[in-house]
Amino acid sequence: MVGVENYTICKVDSLEIKYIRECFTEDPKGTILFLNGWGGSSLSWKDNIAELAKYYDCIALDFPGFGVSEKPTDVWDVYKYADFLESFRKSLNLGKFILIGKSFGGRVAIVYAAKYGSVLDKLILVAAAGLEKKSIKARVMTFFARTIKVLFRFLDDKTFLQVKSYFYKIFRLEIEQNLYKRRIKSVIVGQDLSAEASGIITPTLIVWGSEDKILPLKIGKLLSRKIRGSKLSIVQGADHFAQESHPEEFNHLLSDFLLSG
Repeated sequence: MVGVENYTICKVDSLEIKYIRECFTEDPKGTILFLNGWGGSSLSWKDNIAELAKYYDCIALDFPGFGVSEKPTDVWDVYKYADFLESFRKSLNLGKFILIGKSFGGRVAIVYAAKYGSVLDKLILVAAAGLEKKSIKARVMTFFARTIKVLFRFLDDKTFLQVKSYFYKIFRLEIEQNLYKRRIKSVIVGQDLSAEASGIITPTLIVWGSEDKILPLKIGKLLSRKIRGSKLSIVQGADHFAQESHPEEFNHLLSDFLLSG
């Protein structure tokens, strides 16, 4: 059973990285590497690994700064995370593999596939970020937050966060409480990866929940148009967490795609 007791530790780019590796067959059909979403960790994939590990060598890592992996000393953008992923692959001596990225992990997977696609057998993007546009409210709040930061530049981070949180409540927006995640979010949110998506030539499956309110289905449809030859599969009734709320249907979609072509 996938759980925290199964974590393996390795050093990548001087950082302590924890990951889960499960394989229940002596003759795996390939290696699958899972990338977690923003609020998740490697454990987000437990119901999927439990099934797919019967046929594949499954690896799920906690990104630096996420889950229980060590966080970087500086702020990474999505390109740095993609380069880290290549270092992680090399540290495990992986050859060609299948990459699955959810939400933020999908954002990293898009960049990775565009830059390092030669090492990928297939790509699966689950409610992937990277093509979304900021809402008017979010744009206003970004401008407002920057203005506030200038006005209150002499406040310590904790006090500034309290002030910012007050105004976010007025606009009914959530604020990231983790300092590191808050800093990288300011770097990556709103970053358009259309060019990278258009450059992907790896066989790609895009999976989206029909009721996703965080990244609406229209983004999945746009992403499918950007990636040539990609297939879009919709999980009816699922929200942003289709792999957790509808694991059987999700696993079936993945298995069909992995066994095709």
